[in-house]
Amino acid sequence: FALAGAPTGLFAEASAPAAAIVVPSYFWRDYPFSSEDRARMQKTLLQAYAMAILAGLDPGVVPEELVARQGRVKLWIVPATQKLLSATWSELVRRARDGATVYASYYASDFDFHQGMWWDERAMQQAIGARHRLRYGVLDHPGDRVVLKAGKRAVMSCPVPPPYADEPMRSSFLPLEPTTAKTLLRDDKGRPALLANAVGKGRWLFNAFAVEYLLTLPIEPNASGATG
Repeated sequence: FALAGAPTGLFAEASAPAAAIVVPSYFWRDYPFSSEDRARMQKTLLQAYAMAILAGLDPGVVPEELVARQGRVKLWIVPATQKLLSATWSELVRRARDGATVYASYYASDFDFHQGMWWDERAMQQAIGARHRLRYGVLDHPGDRVVLKAGKRAVMSCPVPPPYADEPMRSSFLPLEPTTAKTLLRDDKGRPALLANAVGKGRWLFNAFAVEYLLTLPIEPNASGATG
């Protein structure tokens, strides 16, 4: 698993995996009016890879520029991602309509600048099957710990930096009001956490908490069993 160099040369000849983690082009390229903490992005992507391996998957790692070329992927993983190109979000929705499962988790911002997911609001809310209650510029801090539960059973638990920490937007969650989506997981405060929404022949899974980022903060979360 390597994240260095130009993406198209590294991955153009790779065989199509059944599951794939999407690497944002913002990891490779500088865009106007955008700034990223690429060290944080790398840790988040590596955490998602570790979680996929623990779940019994063997995921590929696909730069977003190549998503349209990977026709046989059945599970797309977009972990704690704020920004993809508009064409990539549209392509992932198309893949879901054609029968794939797309998992994405919320990430507000690396910095206190242009917060919230860079995805057309109407398209996003249709895909995830929920309306968001984001208030721009207002921190939606989840509390001192995120505990995700299926009924009464806790499936994930991790600490959260306090709201006065550096760059507190990184730990934000997205308040959601499901419309067409089914709520699979809630947090210990009863807030919708993981939603499943039918999109054409496939489905979109959306996590309102930046769990892949948060799980990079404790020491050895995978070894301690914190990832489920």
